[in-house]
Amino acid sequence: TFVSGNGSDTNPCSISAPCRGFVQAVAHTNPDGEIIVLDSAGYGPVVINKSVSIISPPGVYAGITVFSGDGVVVAGGGIKVVLRGLSINGQGGNRGIFYTFATELVVERCAISNMMQDGVAIAYGGEVTIVDSVIRNNGGDGISVTLNPRLTVLRTRVEQNQGFGIIFAPNFGGATLSIIDAYVASNFFGIFANPKSVATAVVVTGTTSAGNSGTGIAM
Repeated sequence: TFVSGNGSDTNPCSISAPCRGFVQAVAHTNPDGEIIVLDSAGYGPVVINKSVSIISPPGVYAGITVFSGDGVVVAGGGIKVVLRGLSINGQGGNRGIFYTFATELVVERCAISNMMQDGVAIAYGGEVTIVDSVIRNNGGDGISVTLNPRLTVLRTRVEQNQGFGIIFAPNFGGATLSIIDAYVASNFFGIFANPKSVATAVVVTGTTSAGNSGTGIAM
């Protein structure tokens, strides 16, 4: 399916008759399908409850302005979601991406900034990958983990967040955190791991943690 700044939510979301926003596009997309952004515009917050990819090609601005609530909520049993090339900007909203119930989430080439709370909040298990993204200037944490995912942060900048850059506090065993070639700077604390179970693995490699107000890396 397709969205465009010149589309309409009464359309069927085809390439010749695209929808205007992500909400209608998700409704019209089959499980495991793709939503393609055709041109630069704002496309609105969305709740994703099925396996779907939202893809904005390089050079196309796909904005989600969040005045209240959350920008993207991932909430569906057994679903796999890909978010690629999105710009999520808080204007009073809580969280940029809120992962509450799924099997897999990939966040690629996304920018998440100015949220009142966290940039990315992970409150469920499964596989979560954040790659080639920027998470900046949020009122809470850049990336917050409160359950037991297998989280990989790769080539991502996490900076100028008022809370932790990355806080990893899973409540159950089986959680893993891998931070690879990342840049974590000018947050309140840099990287903080506080797992509640010994069955947890944390790996940080090739990563810079600098200029944070508190500890750079703490376990």
